[in-house]
Amino acid sequence: MPKDPNGAMRARQRLGAPASSLLWRSGAPSAGRTPALLFLLIAALALLFALPSPTRAASLSFRIPRLDGEFTGVANLLLDSARNTHDIELRWKVTAGSPAGTPGLRVIILEAEGSGIALRARAEVDAATLDGTWRVESAHAELAELLPRLAARLPSVVSGLSAEGRGEITGGGEFRAGKFDGRAAFRLDHATVSNPARGWMIEGLALHAELASLAALSTDPAAPQTLSFTRLEAGGVEIRDARAAFALTPDGLLRLDSFRADGLGGSLALAPFTLNLARPSAAIRAEVVGIDSARLAAYLPAAVSEARGRLSGDLEFRWDPRAGLSFGDGHLSLQKTEPASIRLSPAPGFFTAKVPEKIELLGGPLRRLFTIRNPAYDTLKKIELGEMPLSVESIEAGFEPSGDEQGRTARVAIVARPTAPDSAVKVVRFNISVSGPLSEVIRFGLDDTLSFSW
Repeated sequence: MPKDPNGAMRARQRLGAPASSLLWRSGAPSAGRTPALLFLLIAALALLFALPSPTRAASLSFRIPRLDGEFTGVANLLLDSARNTHDIELRWKVTAGSPAGTPGLRVIILEAEGSGIALRARAEVDAATLDGTWRVESAHAELAELLPRLAARLPSVVSGLSAEGRGEITGGGEFRAGKFDGRAAFRLDHATVSNPARGWMIEGLALHAELASLAALSTDPAAPQTLSFTRLEAGGVEIRDARAAFALTPDGLLRLDSFRADGLGGSLALAPFTLNLARPSAAIRAEVVGIDSARLAAYLPAAVSEARGRLSGDLEFRWDPRAGLSFGDGHLSLQKTEPASIRLSPAPGFFTAKVPEKIELLGGPLRRLFTIRNPAYDTLKKIELGEMPLSVESIEAGFEPSGDEQGRTARVAIVARPTAPDSAVKVVRFNISVSGPLSEVIRFGLDDTLSFSW
């Protein structure tokens, strides 16, 4: 292996991704020991980086050379060979030796630090069988320092992401006949993740998970795996105090056992579901209780300017990587635990176009002489101009993304009364319908179905 002008030995070893490589440097060892030292370093780092990638770890095979001593250097990870730059720089130290009285046992300790990462790992190997055990004694990553270094390699959907907090990993296991397996525990507390460009933020993010098998990528069925956050804000909607319990199964499924959160003045709970990690898509059923319609003002149809009351029901959401999130079937209805009201946006003629302003008492030539003003006309005019709110008795909302026989994907039926106590109109019934994708639900329009009585 040729030396550079400074006398340092250099080598490269691919780490998996075509654009990723490992560059290491050490202080000019003898030419005879360089291949062994390089192999020792690669084996120790492979042990470290096998943790987050159990598929690669399961087929890991290596040999431990008979070297004692301490070796140090710098590992430049995620090297961009086109620009000759790197994203992560780790200062590492490998200590190898045999404890007194056990010449057949090799002990290797790896320590690394830099770019927001700190690690200490230990392996004990039987020199005769090459079987042994490994343990990550401590490992953590500071998100605020590490994430910007990975930004160029993250998917475009999370470009502009920023984060604060510390993630920690501990674990241990064994390797037999070249096969690697073990357990690992992941912990993240009090983290904040945001994307200002896309207008969302999560605060108080916490993840507590333990993999019972790294090779199978499955969690411990006896230990709870939880994901929670204290606050999420996106698109003007705020969700608080969310908590999910989940599991990873040996057959590659993510199973959500429970999810609950508070938001929009009520609560949201998801029914359990499973997600195939190899072909991810899911139909998710949500139950909402006591949602405050006033907090949905920005998402109400244009025909409604104000609303007050609480809604409960169930909704279905569908998700897959290509189509993204979409609406499924669902139903919402008004809770009668507190008063509810609605005020329409000005729509001249919505009611009065179907109601005569005057009522003729007689027919024939004398009909114009015997007329009276319709007592309901003025009330209906005030309602359609948004000057008089309606006291709502019931709201029934149904969602059918595939469309009903008339092509409507959503339909809201409202029964209400004028708030004026002496109103000539006693009951108003009307429907709000959506035709087209529910993703454009804000483009509601009023249909022709209405009735009133006095």
